[in-house]
Amino acid sequence: MKGEGGQGALLDSILFLVIMLVASTLVYVYGAGAFHVEAAVRQGDDLRFASDALDSVLASSLAEASYKDIHGREIQLREKSVSELILSEFALRRDGVPASSFQGPGRIEESIEGQLGLLVAPQYHFALHANYLSGSLFLSDSIAGTAGLPHVRTAASTELSLLAPSGVNQAILVTLYLWRSVS
Repeated sequence: MKGEGGQGALLDSILFLVIMLVASTLVYVYGAGAFHVEAAVRQGDDLRFASDALDSVLASSLAEASYKDIHGREIQLREKSVSELILSEFALRRDGVPASSFQGPGRIEESIEGQLGLLVAPQYHFALHANYLSGSLFLSDSIAGTAGLPHVRTAASTELSLLAPSGVNQAILVTLYLWRSVS
């Protein structure tokens, strides 16, 4: 009779342990699933924001931006959209104006980068990359080139069309990369 009480307590302990293992496994599995759902929702939100931000940036107008022409004269462009400025820069580069003519204070590239800084939410870092023929444009608030893009990021792309001297439209691929700031 004395042994039956000890066996009952041992059986109760084993049963309790099994129930706790099953319960903790369910909590772990549910918690991990909720994390993946939350991450997927956030990724979808980031993608929508990137697409909206790219559209907004390309459609936004800048009061003034400049570049140096092939003879070194400062040329002012007024009330141009960012997409018009990108198209102008690549057309001028194609015609022999060096890429450095678009860089510096008040010039096209700095003006576009400033506009991006105003339109992209503060919790994001950004990079705008545009390709045309053998040339490219890369603007970012935190990195120097595409090699520095973080692995965890979202992107939205669109094509702008530039009329070539031959009369054929050529595509300029414009991509906006966004990644969350680490706080």
